Amino acid sequence: MTWRAVALIVAGGVLFALADLTRTGWIQLADALIWAVVVLSLALPSLSVTGLQVSYRLTHRSGARPGPVQGDEAKFVIELRNPWPWPRFGLVVRGQMLVAGRPHQDLKVYVPFVAPRGRVVVEAPVALARRGLHAVPDVSIETNAPFGVFRRRRRVAQAAALLVYPAPHELRPREAQQVTAGPVSRQTPARWSEEMSGSRPYVPGDLARDIHWRNFARTGRLMTRSYVTTATKRPVLTVSAAVDDGLVLDDLMRLAAGAADRWARQGDPVMFQDGVQALELDRPALMRRLALASGDTIAPLAEALNTASPDAAVIVVVWSGDKSGLASLSDAARRFGNLTVLLLEAADAPAEDAAASIARTGASISRFTHPLPAPARRAEERQRAAA
Repeated sequence: MTWRAVALIVAGGVLFALADLTRTGWIQLADALIWAVVVLSLALPSLSVTGLQVSYRLTHRSGARPGPVQGDEAKFVIELRNPWPWPRFGLVVRGQMLVAGRPHQDLKVYVPFVAPRGRVVVEAPVALARRGLHAVPDVSIETNAPFGVFRRRRRVAQAAALLVYPAPHELRPREAQQVTAGPVSRQTPARWSEEMSGSRPYVPGDLARDIHWRNFARTGRLMTRSYVTTATKRPVLTVSAAVDDGLVLDDLMRLAAGAADRWARQGDPVMFQDGVQALELDRPALMRRLALASGDTIAPLAEALNTASPDAAVIVVVWSGDKSGLASLSDAARRFGNLTVLLLEAADAPAEDAAASIARTGASISRFTHPLPAPARRAEERQRAAA
């Protein structure tokens, strides 16, 4: 019931009393009209929402990419079906979009008319500014047509979700040079390989064909050819997710995606160190992991640094406010021969001390300011908008 309903009922009661007292024709007519409006306003909203079939979904035209990324635009699509032989009027569909389970955006669509046994599809644009799982768990459909006196509401629950990936932050040329763009090759001794490095004393079990006869003739000692093999280790990416602010965490994942993008786009797998787990991920799997990353799903940075091989080229993405992560980074940095740190810091609180401490360990450091520039709209999105 709305304030108009209260006003009409009070006015109808007053006019009914006056009409009964005075027996005046125009007062009786006005009273009859008021009560007719009240009755119609009570019946029509119920008829408009009862039996109406409602479905909705979140859609996005992702093309060849794994899926939508920050900066793209999705559509909230609502379909209304009227299976009955009377029309529906003035319908308002409301919902709330959740990102990672938290309220993010209110959705509202107005449908003025649905014909008898008709079907209406309405689309509302939705800007994807955050990464993560976007979900609309339920919607309400309501109407107070035609006079705005009584309101009837019905709730519809349906699974509608869309996973939004972090938009890779494009590194500047100087920063990109600090991020290893390909495999790291190291030579290690091997019992046999195509690469010969010299000779060594013979040990039982060596093959006769590997005996170095020339050195044996020169030294009088039985010598065997020695070999080396080239061991290829891919860069290892690790991130710190110990952040309470969701917007800061979004920027950290954008930096991680930008760092990995240099070799992931070429089809090479990415080594992602999550605590004690060393995961070899292709680009879609990495983007999905970064899209869903949180303090509950990503292990502390200290575990990853203590587990990663000292021979690896390690790339660390960390927030300047993560004191425990920075402390573990300073402690472990000297273990690695090749360490790159992407440090995200607040615009109003530059982390000079933290940056200097990391630089003293010999690590390469690049500093970024939160918030990062908004991700650019994709070319295909701009082309569709222009068309």
